[in-house]
Amino acid sequence: MAQSFLSYWWGEYRKVPYYQELLIGGLAVILGLGGSYWYRSMVSARELKAHKAFTECYEVYEQAALAQYAEKDDKKAEQLWEEAELAFRTGYQQNTRSYLGPYFLAFESETLARRGLLDKAIESLDEFLSKISSSSKLYGPYAVKRALMKMDSPDVAVKQAGLDELQDESRNVQNMHRDVALYFLGQYYTSIGESDKARGAWDEIADIGSAQDKTTQSPWMQLVKPLTA
Repeated sequence: MAQSFLSYWWGEYRKVPYYQELLIGGLAVILGLGGSYWYRSMVSARELKAHKAFTECYEVYEQAALAQYAEKDDKKAEQLWEEAELAFRTGYQQNTRSYLGPYFLAFESETLARRGLLDKAIESLDEFLSKISSSSKLYGPYAVKRALMKMDSPDVAVKQAGLDELQDESRNVQNMHRDVALYFLGQYYTSIGESDKARGAWDEIADIGSAQDKTTQSPWMQLVKPLTA
């Protein structure tokens, strides 16, 4: 049946003017579709590989957190954090072209921070943020996290850079998570005794919350309510 259909199709097709040109065009479309299918298959395999690698890395991360916070075994935790760091770095190197690739760096940064290697943690987070779009929903929270990490630095210049970045994020109306920046900015002002500035930052969270639908209001608004009452 298939052979007879193809024979009939070929005979009729040859009657069409410029059939050779049409045939070439048709083959190009078919090859294009085949290439598109092949590409999707390759992407699917690539992402599956990255997902498996990330899951394995995260298992080590969970073990480290469990050792540190549940078992209170600092020696074991330190070893596992180091293993997790290596796992996430290797995972990134082996999956750089994956959509999941940059997120290995985000978790590598966390493992470095847990080990007290703040400068390296900041560098890793810098690399992560350079790999994702500034329009990503995760860009804002991680930019705030980087600012806070810098503010924990003993280096005065790095600390000031972190404060500048936190202030920038708190003013960035395009940042979907501007409320996070405002909350921590208020906490910073409180820590240095500038209560008026802290109140101003937290009042802005309330303003953001009042403009939102009640079902999607910021959880940070609930945190600052008792602070601004």
